[in-house]
Amino acid sequence: MSRKTPKSKIQYKLGAAPVEELVLSCYFPHVADFRAEHVGLFWNKHKSEFPKSQQAVPIMDFGDVQTGLEPFPMPRFWFISADESRLMQLQRNAFMLNWRRKPNHDYPHFDAMFGSFTKLFELFRAFLTNECGTRIDTITRLEINYINIIPPNILWETPQDFSRVFPKLSMPEIVDFKDGPTAINLNYRYQLSPDDALSINIANGKQAQANKEVFLLDIKIQGTPSVIAHPWQPPIKRRRRWL
Repeated sequence: MSRKTPKSKIQYKLGAAPVEELVLSCYFPHVADFRAEHVGLFWNKHKSEFPKSQQAVPIMDFGDVQTGLEPFPMPRFWFISADESRLMQLQRNAFMLNWRRKPNHDYPHFDAMFGSFTKLFELFRAFLTNECGTRIDTITRLEINYINIIPPNILWETPQDFSRVFPKLSMPEIVDFKDGPTAINLNYRYQLSPDDALSINIANGKQAQANKEVFLLDIKIQGTPSVIAHPWQPPIKRRRRWL
């Protein structure tokens, strides 16, 4: 008699996953001593892997309190791979790693990205300890975000075909509008545990590059560890089981 694999152990890897972007994020208490000159030093150590750079507005984490007066808050720094498929982001209270779909670059799957994320974050922690005298021993939030783009296919051509793409969901029928909705934007939030929440957004829109109608499926899981932190890898992997 063959043994059945428990459902919780089954993993699926799609040959043509619709993932457009994967973002792994880790938030921690604000590091006031981490300054722009430190960013340059850290980038210099990884410039061969991420040769391009940009700046962006910092992401404000809930409950984030910046110490001291900062009339000009330090921006969020982007370090981008040569093919622009990977993006490492740094700010005073967060570390993020993105994979972004680019031509001729297949989705590397979670395990490969998580391995890179773990390695780079540990190097960043060590850098902060050595250069700023600050240890990151507390994690305030972990986040996994899958952004999926579903182009027209055999299942759908217009937003009215919504239920064929998402068969467990249906649009309300309104007698005076038999053609169905032309725009869809649905948001769901599930409290999976006291520390974990799952957010799902489904919407339709135009994909700028191809100028065609697509469905967007944005899945995000956020967790606030009740105990911390290190090694912190198990909490983020436990949270992924909900996806």
